[in-house]
Amino acid sequence: MKKTVTLIFLLFAPAGSFAESYGGSSSMFLSDDPSATGFSAGGLALPLYDDPGAAYVNPGLLGRMGRSAASLSFWKGVDGISNYAFLSGILKTEDYGAFSLSCLGYSSGEEEIYDINGSASDLTLQKDYAVSAGWGRSFQENISFGLKVKNVNSELAEEYSANTFAFDLGVALKVDKELSAAISVENLNGKLKYKSAEEPLPRNVRFEMAQNIQFRHGALNAGIGIKKETGEEYLNFMGGAEWLFKSLPLALRGGLRSEKEGLAFNAGLGIMWKQFSLVYGMQFPERLGNSAQRITLSFHFDDASGAAVSKKPKKEKSGWEKKKPSRKTEKKKSGKKEKEDKGKSGEYWDGWFIMPQ
Repeated sequence: MKKTVTLIFLLFAPAGSFAESYGGSSSMFLSDDPSATGFSAGGLALPLYDDPGAAYVNPGLLGRMGRSAASLSFWKGVDGISNYAFLSGILKTEDYGAFSLSCLGYSSGEEEIYDINGSASDLTLQKDYAVSAGWGRSFQENISFGLKVKNVNSELAEEYSANTFAFDLGVALKVDKELSAAISVENLNGKLKYKSAEEPLPRNVRFEMAQNIQFRHGALNAGIGIKKETGEEYLNFMGGAEWLFKSLPLALRGGLRSEKEGLAFNAGLGIMWKQFSLVYGMQFPERLGNSAQRITLSFHFDDASGAAVSKKPKKEKSGWEKKKPSRKTEKKKSGKKEKEDKGKSGEYWDGWFIMPQ
């Protein structure tokens, strides 16, 4: 269903008030969850170590990416008209850390506009996108740092346009074998100026803590976090977890978040097939009539050179890319041996990457 807007309002309304009336804020799309993985886990990034969307939210996690990856996400707004998309590629190198290139876009969709003569035409009221380039690297095996530069572009009513540059910084710390913490700052030094109207980008400060626990039949990644936007009095609280099965190409996720509008509950699942993963996430509706849903398709590489994942790797890998033991070998292990191996890192089902221990 299209909204009806009069041309007189578009001609005389300032760009700033126009954005507030129809887009809420022309740069609020920057604060949205860029992937279904983090979205279904309550908006968390830290527990999701091998997710390009998590590395976009906190560039400090780039240094902990286990391998190169490419990812595509898309979703509709709760109004059923607006569209979002996120495209990201990550190159993991052995000596220089990890590099990322991504694009996050938003379109309000077409609206029906009437001029003073009563003639109708379709107009895209708001269209925004941000192109980003990032770099991250691990230091001393337990600290990783990342930096991201982004160019933000916004267009209102196909007439007002603005662009600016901004920076993101992130740091992740591995406290011990199972506990980690991370902090990031988004949208430093950025303002959008539409002719005479000026709008600062939403500056978000995020802190998260995560716990990784290995079990005999799977792994649990859980975390909590807070997010504060400069100029806002309220804090956003986040909590979520994912369960990765050891014998099935399946991941289950769930979470909740406390926002200005109230509590929101999220859930989702992921399916792995060879180097591909398909993730679905949704947020259950409360006061809004529509539920928010997202889909992410990713392709994962095995090592820093970009080679595809091998089901039977011939060489043992160390650090963040340690090889998964074969199923035949696992069956031969005694109960004592299984207890000794509990908590070690590796891959689940040729793709789910577990936080290294």
